[in-house]
Amino acid sequence: MSPYFDFHPTRCQQFLEDGGIHVSVRKHSELINLAEKVLGESTGDTIRLEMLGNARYANHGNPEGVDTSLAPCAKLLLMVDIGSHQYGVSGSNPLWWLADQSLKQAMWQHFESQRENLEPENTRLGRLFTGRNLGSVGGLKVRWTTNLVDHLLLANDDQTVFVFHCVGFLRFQKR
Repeated sequence: MSPYFDFHPTRCQQFLEDGGIHVSVRKHSELINLAEKVLGESTGDTIRLEMLGNARYANHGNPEGVDTSLAPCAKLLLMVDIGSHQYGVSGSNPLWWLADQSLKQAMWQHFESQRENLEPENTRLGRLFTGRNLGSVGGLKVRWTTNLVDHLLLANDDQTVFVFHCVGFLRFQKR
């Protein structure tokens, strides 16, 4: 889990950029409450309306802060960049969470559409199949990523492959 614990504080900083004027979440307890909503079956619109009606979030003075709080919260939960952020550039591929979807539906739609029915005869990869050997044997440059959406993405004319390297996080999510 150490890659996640390196990832977590840098992502939490997004809540504090420019003194936190662009987000409505200021305390860790508010982040946890928001995370519970995000992990539920509620749609993005439902969560936004609930937050706007809740004095705890709305009294921070910036209704747009509700929107800019959802994406970083979801990113902390799933290690996935969500949508675009008008106050910054991530450099990774985002997951698009539509307003009428729950986050679970958005994840399912994105990753299910990527699924292929490949049935190789031998599904075990040998010990020689490593990131280092992808470079030396296959000529691929491996670039580690903390954005699950970028996993196995080929870039630079198929010379670079992005690999999600937070295996402990995935094992934790499986439980």
